[in-house]
Amino acid sequence: GYKALVSGSMRLGLDLQGGIHTVVRVKLEDIPEAARDDAVERVKEIIRNRVDPEGVFEPVIQTQGADRIIVDLPGWKDEKRAEQLIGNTARLEFKMLETIQNANAVIAKIDSVVAAKNRDAAGISIADVESTVDAADTTTAESSVETSSDSADDFLAQLLAQDSLSRVLDADALPLDLSRPFSGAILYGQVNNRTNVSWPAFTYPASSKKGIKKILAMPEVQRVVPDDMQIAFSTRNEVENNREVFTLYFLVDEVRFLGEHLESIRVSTDQTGQRTVDFRLSGRAAAQFANLTGNNIDKPFAIVLDSNVESAPFINGRIRNSGQITLGSGATIENANDLAIVLKAGSLPAPVEIIEKNLVGPTLGSDSIKKGLNSSLIGLALVMIFIGIYYRISGVIANIALSFNLFFLLAIMAGLGATLTMPGIAGIILTIGIAVDANILIFERIREELALGKNVRAAIDSGYDRALLAIVDSHVTTLITAAALFWFGSGPIRGFAVTLFWGVLISLITAWFITRMIFDMRKQYKTLSI
Repeated sequence: GYKALVSGSMRLGLDLQGGIHTVVRVKLEDIPEAARDDAVERVKEIIRNRVDPEGVFEPVIQTQGADRIIVDLPGWKDEKRAEQLIGNTARLEFKMLETIQNANAVIAKIDSVVAAKNRDAAGISIADVESTVDAADTTTAESSVETSSDSADDFLAQLLAQDSLSRVLDADALPLDLSRPFSGAILYGQVNNRTNVSWPAFTYPASSKKGIKKILAMPEVQRVVPDDMQIAFSTRNEVENNREVFTLYFLVDEVRFLGEHLESIRVSTDQTGQRTVDFRLSGRAAAQFANLTGNNIDKPFAIVLDSNVESAPFINGRIRNSGQITLGSGATIENANDLAIVLKAGSLPAPVEIIEKNLVGPTLGSDSIKKGLNSSLIGLALVMIFIGIYYRISGVIANIALSFNLFFLLAIMAGLGATLTMPGIAGIILTIGIAVDANILIFERIREELALGKNVRAAIDSGYDRALLAIVDSHVTTLITAAALFWFGSGPIRGFAVTLFWGVLISLITAWFITRMIFDMRKQYKTLSI
């Protein structure tokens, strides 16, 4: 219906409707000095390829200073999606999971370290804390704390909120068993149903994510995690049994394969309906991947994107020339598209940080937009009136062709999903002039032929034939100019080039075929109104 038509129409540019304004800083200090010379320019081009792969959305992407890039995205409202596309370094790695024995040994050390730190900071023992919990439980009716029999975690959070322990214990991070602050919140681990072997991919309730991150960031905890082990979170939360959860993976910190070797990347779905990104491999990369997967059958293979695990499927057999990245049940088609885009565009040559991000309103007020639109319509009307008066019925035919030209141009721009800005409107107005010029060339040639005494049929045929070379010459040179603007330009310049290119191409078709079709019907007349 109407909403579908609106969603498929052209979007207005940042100057007409607003969008997202972002400032990105390239972390040049994190890359070797020899690679810093063109790092900012390469980051800029990769960001452009990600947010505007078709070249019609007119993002404004420009450098500011030595290490900053301004990114203006017209019509965008989803700040989170913009941040993912702009700031994602897209480093895709394949890693193996640790053994369950190694992971459990580290988990036991983490529990011990955190429990000891909590006891030392509070100046009490675990037994004291548990007795405090028991005492509070028996006096709940007299307390201002509201308890819930459905959630011991919620009760503990309320208890700690009115106690000095809240300064050192994070209720979101800790289960009721304070002696196991890290492992006590685990819901379950991962098991290979075919081999019945357990692997260290532990599912936690989403409510504990903030606390688990705080625990892993503690210097004391980082010291007990081996250098060759990486603890990584799942990319996104998922919902299982009506409960939001996330997964914590214990990985061998060795990159076994890189995503830069993937080819023919496309979005798809697997047999269970989960979103996937399919890929192909060739040459040495295919042989390396086949050898790697063949030697690790029935083991989980973690797909790591920027230090977060997209998924860790079990290897069921040797993967030779093609495979797929499964994004998990919580992923949407948008997540899959974003991953495919960043993989196709390539990894950022340097890490970036978004230092400013906000939604902005249109830089032109509604009154200015209205005046610009009115002036364009008035100019178009005056041109059509002049052509109609000067060339009479032939002028009316030219106006019909001009109307078709604008209709087809707007239809193509809408079909491309183009963003309309003031430079784009300028390109449309220029197209009107070019389209009228083509008709004038034809009409003047026909007039000359009539003046030489030729009949109507001969004058029309000769007029079109003589005008063809001049029309093609002027249109082709303009098309070359538009192509050069698109190739070397950026932002609004490319938008102007897209509008100009299609407008000129359509005007060549309408001026030659549409008007000639109508003139062919007029060849039978003895006189011609022109």
